[in-house]
Amino acid sequence: MPTRTASSPIAAALVVAAALLGGAAVLAPRPSVVATVNLEKVFNTIELQAAREADLKALLTRMKARETELENAVKEVESELDSFQPGTKSAIDAQNQVQAAVGEFRAYVQYSRLKLEAEESKFMRETYLAIRDAAGRYAKQNGIDVVLLDDSIPEFQSGTADRTVQQISNRRVLFANAELDISDGLIAFMNSEATKAPAAPAPAPVAVEPKG
Repeated sequence: MPTRTASSPIAAALVVAAALLGGAAVLAPRPSVVATVNLEKVFNTIELQAAREADLKALLTRMKARETELENAVKEVESELDSFQPGTKSAIDAQNQVQAAVGEFRAYVQYSRLKLEAEESKFMRETYLAIRDAAGRYAKQNGIDVVLLDDSIPEFQSGTADRTVQQISNRRVLFANAELDISDGLIAFMNSEATKAPAAPAPAPVAVEPKG
């Protein structure tokens, strides 16, 4: 009987320890699944970016056509000015027309440059947001917890020492195993979504005439 009494606490302790260990195994979190993306590669390869580049090219073509139209208008009024006697009312009126045409042409050239820069910035922002959202959907479908930008890939740009230090400071990844890269899969995923999506209505032409 004493022997049985002594062994009972030991057996009970073993049972409790086994239960605790089993519970710990059940509660242990699974390792996080991490993937990386070459953003530049995705940016330059997805069909969405190609479509937006085509939109920018079309805008640039319309702007160039308008610039040529205004430039020809300047040449026309300048040629008319030569036919008037200097100092006459007709010559003064023609000179005013030349100045107005030149002013309109210069204003439009400045406007078109700013407009194109604004559109490029808008398209880049929208493309980045589309990539970010698609990466989230792709990650959820493939059991990925975190998607990082692999900023160790781009080459350093030449410049001053301060510029080099800035580039180093802006980087967050020193090394990433190539097996973690999902760029190709993400590109295929986004292009597949674009193919399946219903055709979007053609965007309204961007105004190419400055206001006022």
